[in-house]
Amino acid sequence: MQAKADAVAEHCPCCQTPLIERKRRVPKTIHSYGGPLQLLRTHGWCKQCEQWVFPADVALGLGEHSTASPLVQEMCALLVSKMPCEQAESVVTRVAGMALSRSTLAREAQRQGERAIQQRQVLSAAPVCLPLPGLVLGRDQPPKPNGCG
Repeated sequence: MQAKADAVAEHCPCCQTPLIERKRRVPKTIHSYGGPLQLLRTHGWCKQCEQWVFPADVALGLGEHSTASPLVQEMCALLVSKMPCEQAESVVTRVAGMALSRSTLAREAQRQGERAIQQRQVLSAAPVCLPLPGLVLGRDQPPKPNGCG
């Protein structure tokens, strides 16, 4: 993860404007499948978007306030979708050998749910592709000419 974070350009992930007032090697501790790890990344101001950003966080799939790797985020969402956080806490400890609190499980599952809602809204707003005129739906082969049985 650190190598990938180091390779990310110091540009805004939204508009690709070069960042100003950069701070390099800002630490963040991430819950990963292999255990906690400390990630060092660049933080900077985007004049275009008028906000502080961590480009490496976006490239690594980390939420703005998330402390979990994408795999752990997905694991939290799956477990909490199937059982209460209290049960998921003991299951994740037993199955994955990770100590994640109920609040971490709930928070990461909530973030994944919100992300799914946003993606659903984007897909719902996308234009619908209509079939070409004269195309018959449900046929995977053109009709046979008359007289060919």
